[in-house]
Amino acid sequence: MRQSLQDNPSLVDAQARVQRMQALSGVVDAASLPQGTLGADFSRQRYSANGLFPKPIAGNVRDNDSVQLGLGWSPDLWGQHAAELASAIG
Repeated sequence: MRQSLQDNPSLVDAQARVQRMQALSGVVDAASLPQGTLGADFSRQRYSANGLFPKPIAGNVRDNDSVQLGLGWSPDLWGQHAAELASAIG
């Protein structure tokens, strides 16, 4: 009885393994979906009147703002995502 209980995982351990595999399969499955990113950078800079920049910029305060949008998609042309999913589940 002790040996059989020692070699077999408890119900809590088995449930944790199942949840971990479900999480891994979700991460791998998400790689085949389109991905989007959004970034923003807002800064304010005062340029020296005696510096490197010419007169319209020199001595003034300028806002340097930018917004970036990125879209990407990695289709499963050669079965890489399917292999990763099978590895995560297996």
